[in-house]
Parts: sequence; structure tokens; C-alpha cells
Amino acid sequence: PGRTIVVSFSFHFLIVLHRLLALMTVANNMKMNLLLTVCLFGSSSLAFHAPVVSRPNNCNRRISLTRVNAVVDINENTGRDINTLQDWAQGAGVQRAEGFQLGSEDGLDWSAGTTTDMPQGSPVVSVPGGMIFSTARSKQELSIDEAVDQLTRLGAGDDVPEFYLFVQILSEYQKGDQSPWYPWLNSLPRLYYNAISMTDFCYECLPPLVFSLSRKERVKFDNYVTALQKVDFLNPEM
Repeated sequence: PGRTIVVSFSFHFLIVLHRLLALMTVANNMKMNLLLTVCLFGSSSLAFHAPVVSRPNNCNRRISLTRVNAVVDINENTGRDINTLQDWAQGAGVQRAEGFQLGSEDGLDWSAGTTTDMPQGSPVVSVPGGMIFSTARSKQELSIDEAVDQLTRLGAGDDVPEFYLFVQILSEYQKGDQSPWYPWLNSLPRLYYNAISMTDFCYECLPPLVFSLSRKERVKFDNYVTALQKVDFLNPEM
């Protein structure tokens, strides 16, 4: 095969989602250890949903869980459903360069590459704009003013844009297979290691600078959990 081509993406958006999804990993009071590493890509986007499916307008109300929906299995040993993801993405309008493919040696870690050489900077995946999680879109769809006010009072006003994405992803996870993003969520890793999941002993072993940065992420997580108590449409037992 030809050399592997590095997929281009929006680095800032990758960092935003990586941090948000990492924050979900130790939300023990919500029984969540879903460790979601963003590994979907595009020249200007990362996350998928089916654009032909409209998202509900009543997402600011508590969602009833009386119907038994298929949910994302968050067991850390659960395999990733990449095949369904690829079929779903193609049906939603994602276009791939010739020779582009996803590959894995163990079914857990996946990488992107091409079987043909391509010039540097060539687009390899084209993702429709309507398939992107964004703070602007979440602000239009979510009614979480009380939670945002709480976060601001905690001195974390700068984290509000990421908090909107945090809540949006939690709300989609809660919907199970009723979420347009279910195939994407079900394709993501369940386990990875980050500052949020460290124990106190782990923090003590870190060099000063890394310790400071890691604790900052932990404080952000604690603030998010506090503000999350003001979001009444999320089931605390999910």
C-alpha cells in the first residue's frame, strides 16, 4: 500500500471535544465512564449526524425513559462498531477520497490512511456542514441558562462554550438509538487515560507544570458537574 496520509481537521474543535468527552469519563454520579476519543475527521469537521433526521425541538424538557432504547454500551472492553459508522456516514453524504480507508489491528485502536499517494494538503474526507456539533447550534437548541449562570458564578465563564457541547453530547447519549448520532457514539473508544481520570496519587507523581495543567482540568470537571445539577432534562441515573 501507499504511504499513510495524515487527515486534516479543525485542531481547535478537536481539543474542545476531546476535553468535553474526557470530562464525561469519571462522572460516577451519573454512572458514566464513557471515554470518547474524537477520531472522526474532515477538512473542517469531526463529528457526524444524519442530516436527514431533524433533532427534536423539545430537548429542554426532561426526557422520559419509559421506552427501552438501545444505548451505547460503555463497558471499557466493548468493541467499536466502525462498520455501521462507515455505512451511516456514507448515507449521510460524507465523501471520501479514492483509496481512503480506516484500519485496525486489534479492533480497538483505529487509524485513517490511503492506499494511494496523495499530494500534501489534499482533502481526504468531505463532511457536510450540517453534521457538525457546534456551540452556536447548541445554544439555539438547549435551554440551560441556569446552568450557565451557575458556571459563571463559579468563575468559569470562559468554559461556557465547551459546556454547551458537554451538555449536547450528554443529551444525545441519553437518547440511545433515538439520537441521530448513535452510530457515531457507538463507534468511539470506551477507555483512554487523561487528567480527569487520575487519582490523587497519580497527581502527586506529576512534574509541577503537568500537575498544574492536570488539576486545572479536574477543577473544570468539578465545575461542570456542579452546573449540571441545573440541567433538568438530563436523567441523573443514566
